[in-house]
Amino acid sequence: KTTKRAQSRRKMLNKLQRLEPPKKDRTYTFRFPLGRATGKEVLKVEHLEVGYDTSLVEPLEFTVMNREKVVITGENGIGKTTLLKTLIGRIPSLGGRFDWIDTASISYLEQESDLKGNATVFETVHEEYPLFTRREILSLLAAHGIDAEKARRPLDTLSGGELTKTRLALLRHRKGNVLVFDEPTNHLDAQAKDALKEALIAYQGTLILVSHDRVFYESVCDYEISLY
Repeated sequence: KTTKRAQSRRKMLNKLQRLEPPKKDRTYTFRFPLGRATGKEVLKVEHLEVGYDTSLVEPLEFTVMNREKVVITGENGIGKTTLLKTLIGRIPSLGGRFDWIDTASISYLEQESDLKGNATVFETVHEEYPLFTRREILSLLAAHGIDAEKARRPLDTLSGGELTKTRLALLRHRKGNVLVFDEPTNHLDAQAKDALKEALIAYQGTLILVSHDRVFYESVCDYEISLY
């Protein structure tokens, strides 16, 4: 009796459409710890000219105060990234001057990832934090949307969004007091973008941000410097 019933049930089940299990929304926990405090005037820019052979914009003059969050906007190619690279000393200025307060400790996230090669994500984070245990590294990466399988992948196989999340994970335990971020939302999914927004709003230090995403930066930044 039970054999026939089971065979009948099997036929019914074989006719049912198989559905994929519902996917859970990925959760992120981004955070930027604050190191020692700075004084009141963090960055002073006076008649600064930026570019390579010729200046890209008119001489710039502005001051960024402690705990202010500033966004730099402008058309593509106007010199936003060049300005940031000048301010952090990657390229020389063409004129004028800028002065960071001597207590400034800068964490820089550039627009394009500098992570390349055959090293895995796990190895890259382990090199940055050699005292972390395997579990601590995997937990750190998971908080930034990189699961154990992706942690074993070479950097060259990651997508743009995965590289950005890895770079944000590398900043998690660097205790600075100034963030300089160049288009950090590029390639990020909506949930990661929201988590980054919340982390920057909660950040207690100074932020200089380049972004084209108005919805993102308007809820984070105190004021805008527009290049033209």
